[in-house]
Amino acid sequence: MSRSASGLERNRSANVPAGAAVHVAARLEQGLELLDLEQDLLEVVRAFVGEEEITACGQAYRQASPRTAAGLFPEQISRLPVETARSAQSHALAARIAPRLQLTLHR
Repeated sequence: MSRSASGLERNRSANVPAGAAVHVAARLEQGLELLDLEQDLLEVVRAFVGEEEITACGQAYRQASPRTAAGLFPEQISRLPVETARSAQSHALAARIAPRLQLTLHR
């Protein structure tokens, strides 16, 4: 297991922003329609990585086993099917992610 995967596994409950980002990347990689919230999250991610990396992360997440995803990300992320956009859950997720994203962006 890589050091980054190992770090994600140790901090599973705090990995909501990373999990949401790879989930959205997987939806983008599949050509699925993205919610406004998902588009906003992608804009933040694009500030740090290029489209090729986003696509690669999305593909890796989509191809990962459910057990692997569940070991790295909180249940509210890992149990979401890539094909399904759930706006109510997405809004609840945004409420948890927004403060963390603001802290990250203002550092």
